[in-house]
Amino acid sequence: TMVEIARRDHPDLHFEAGTMTNLDLASDSLAGLIAFWSTIHIPDHSMPHVIAEFSRIVRPGGHVLVGFHVGDAVEHSSTGYSGRDICLDTYLREVGAMSGWLRDAGFRIDSETVFRPDDDVPGAIVLAHRIKGP
Repeated sequence: TMVEIARRDHPDLHFEAGTMTNLDLASDSLAGLIAFWSTIHIPDHSMPHVIAEFSRIVRPGGHVLVGFHVGDAVEHSSTGYSGRDICLDTYLREVGAMSGWLRDAGFRIDSETVFRPDDDVPGAIVLAHRIKGP
């Protein structure tokens, strides 16, 4: 439904649904990529592959911005915002872990920013640019 709304509200842009573990885009096809709290449900063991996919599709010199929850834990949710039953894990990560995965995939870190560091679950954004392939 979110993709349908985006297409309706922005008919001049291209939107599609997919999976971060196998992006249906050509290599070096994007100037940039935003993963804004979209990796928080990806287990740590799958993150290197996801970040390698980002590196594959972002051309050299292109940027990636990744936003996520900061911590070192997995939080399980059994009730969604609507009150419905769900089964969902949220992965909290240290900034250094995210930056490490990006570096390993051929990105150079431009900035690391932590928001609300005194909150129970701070947020962070890492901005990087691709210098080489995975």
